[in-house]
Order: sequence, then structure tokens, then C-alpha cells
Amino acid sequence: NLRVAAPILVGAVTLIVGVFAACGGSESAAGSGAESGGVSTETPAALLAEGDDASGISVSGRGVAVAAPDIASLSLGVSTIRDSARQARDDAASLVTELIASLKDNGIAEEDYHTSRFSIDPEIDYRPNGEQIIRGYRVTSILAVKVRDLDRVGEVIDDAVDAVGDPIRVQGITFSIEEIGALQSEARAQAMADARAKAEELAELAGVDLGKPIAISESSGGGPPVFFQGFAAAEADISTPISPGQLEITVAVQVTYAIS
Repeated sequence: NLRVAAPILVGAVTLIVGVFAACGGSESAAGSGAESGGVSTETPAALLAEGDDASGISVSGRGVAVAAPDIASLSLGVSTIRDSARQARDDAASLVTELIASLKDNGIAEEDYHTSRFSIDPEIDYRPNGEQIIRGYRVTSILAVKVRDLDRVGEVIDDAVDAVGDPIRVQGITFSIEEIGALQSEARAQAMADARAKAEELAELAGVDLGKPIAISESSGGGPPVFFQGFAAAEADISTPISPGQLEITVAVQVTYAIS
């Protein structure tokens, strides 16, 4: 029995010593980190290079080009209510014919207007007892009109009012730029320059060298259009003032630059 127990005892002592040695090594490693204050001594460049997701510097850039609009888009039309749907339709058709003649007199080309909405709806009175009485039929016919001479927009509206009278409806005006390619190019150049400036500043702060762009994405669009809405109600001797204002064409880019 003594011959068997001795090796077992020695083995147990050896195992305990091994465990303490491992713990001591761990404490020593932890102590060395504490002595350095727990702060990595690696440079920002090394940290950026080692990160799996840090493949470069990603920045956004924005450019804006401003210009006066050259197109006015109007919604002009008529709305009539009569006892019968047929009579309402006939009267609306006659009024739209007068409206189109007014547009042509103001130099609006045939390809610059078209019907954008047409509807025939019953006009219903709802009584307290739940009864529904049809008191007539309303026909609404709206034209989408492009005016290329912005100095004449007010005159076009005024002449439409004179031609149609009270049934006239002016449901909205928006201003736009027909050819925006050159403005988009201008805004795009500004956006890339903006992104480059940001990337250079970040690279300098991080202590790295900025490389070439490795990924670029873009989104673009116009600013909110100048908008006018309302029913025409003007005296004969007062012209309708219309102010086109200015429009913004914006381009936004997202650029990722390589670093070294």
C-alpha cells in the first residue's frame, strides 16, 4: 500500500504546483498591462490597419448648384354643377374649349398642355334623417400646362379667368428647370471636393496617408419647388403676381478612401 500511495501523492503535488505557476503567469501578464496604464501603445495608423472593418476612411460630401427656373407647370381647369350629368359635361366641355383658346392666344404650344384630370360626381345633400338627396352633378376637367415664358405666367392665369369666369380652377403652380445636366455636374464637383477635404482632415488627425477612392455612391435631387395653390379670384384690373424664385440642385456622395 505504501508503494502505491507515494507516486499518487507526488503526482498531486506536481499538479498543484503547475496550477499555481499558471496563475502566477496570468497575474504577471495582468500586472504588466496595469503598469502601462491599460492604454495601447499602438499608433492610430496601426489600429486602423489591423481592424477587420477599417478598410479605409468613409466620408460624405454635398454640393449645391442654384439657378432660376425656366418652366412653370400650371394646373388650370373648370368645374361645373348642373341638374344632369350630361348638361354639366357639355357646359364643362364648352368652357375648356374657351380655356384652350386662351392658352393658344398666349403662345402655349399644343404639346405643352394635356388633360390631367376629368371627373363626373353627384352632388349629394345628406339629411339629418339619413336621407340622401342628389341635387346635381359636378364635372371637373383640369389641364396640365407648361409655360416657358415665365414673365407671362400671371398673364396666362388672368386671361384664363377672363375666358372661363367663375368656373375656373387654378389648382397649383410649380417651377422647375428643364435641363439640369450642367447644374448636376457643378453640384457633383462640389460634393467630391467636400468629401476629399473631410477625408484629408481625418487622415491628418489619424496620422495616416490618404489613398485613392475605392468606393463612391451618389444621390441627387432638386430642392423643393416654388409652389402656389389656390382658386383664382382676381379683379379685372389687378394682375396676378407670380414669383418663380430660385431652385437648388443638390448632389450627395459617399466616398471611401484607401489608407496606408
